[in-house]
Amino acid sequence: MKTEEVFPSRFLKAEQLDHDVTVTIKNVVMEDVYDAQAKEEVRKPVCYFDKATKGVLLNKTNWATLVEAFGDESDLWPGKTIVLTVVEARAFGDVVKAIRLKLPKTNGSPAPATNGEAKSETVTEFWQAVKDQGLSREDGQRAVQECGGDFEEALRRMQS
Repeated sequence: MKTEEVFPSRFLKAEQLDHDVTVTIKNVVMEDVYDAQAKEEVRKPVCYFDKATKGVLLNKTNWATLVEAFGDESDLWPGKTIVLTVVEARAFGDVVKAIRLKLPKTNGSPAPATNGEAKSETVTEFWQAVKDQGLSREDGQRAVQECGGDFEEALRRMQS
């Protein structure tokens, strides 16, 4: 028997992905999920995709990636394309496999994984440059998307 047969889940798990997968967001909904640390049911955001039966439980890192890419209103995310990738992440004192979200490169190949974390100084510097140049948030988001979600590259291009 496979683990998924023994311990079925309604959410996609990192162990179920053996390569990057490009998906289109169908919707994001709040669902009741049992939190083993809190030992109670809590409301958490879940992202579902077109042509997929399981959603991804969104942690703060993945939520922040989506906010940076598409804006803070999750109701506007359906129809947007993202890439699911697997990284090793530190969680609860262990190193575990985790699903992270990244933007697809504009040429169709997935963007490099960043362990789900852009350097906060780079992100802050990028958005300050957007503001300084009188660009809109949408212009900034477009610039990051054109660089495959790479804030450093988007900042470099903006400064040149």
